[in-house]
Formats: sequence, C-alpha cells, structure tokens
Amino acid sequence: MKPSNSRFLSIGLVLTLSLGSTTIFGQSQQLQMSDFVLFSGAGGTGTSSCGSPGYAVQLGSSSSVNGGTVGSLKLVKTTGTVSFV
Repeated sequence: MKPSNSRFLSIGLVLTLSLGSTTIFGQSQQLQMSDFVLFSGAGGTGTSSCGSPGYAVQLGSSSSVNGGTVGSLKLVKTTGTVSFV
C-alpha cells in the first residue's frame, strides 16, 4: 500500500517545527555583573545578609532607575511604584 502525500506532509511539518524550535529556544547568553546598574548576589565568603528581605535588591516607593537593568540571584522587590527610564 502506497503512503499518501498528506502523511508525508504531516511528518515533514512535525520535523520542521521540532527542529526549528530547538534553534530558537536553544540560544542563551551569559550576562556579566557589569551589565546591571543594580545587582545583588547570593552571599559568599566574607558576606552576610541583612535581616529582611535578605540577599535582594529592594527599591523604595517612587524610585527611578535611569538607563539600566536591575538583577539579583535571589530577589528583586519594590515597596511601591518604580519607573525604569
């Protein structure tokens, strides 16, 4: 029995989508600490965390971050509105 063209089309479509998505979602980059204007690590030798919230970047209400990225290995927290300009 000869397979139909629609079966080959279905198999080809599945292969194309599965192979195409691995190249789209498989790419990443390693960020450096210098890429951030505010950054909190997760401790290390000779460091100690403050009481609350611990190792984190905490931005107060009505804060403004001008031209940069904020990051943390643990937590980024705000106590109100923050604007990123």
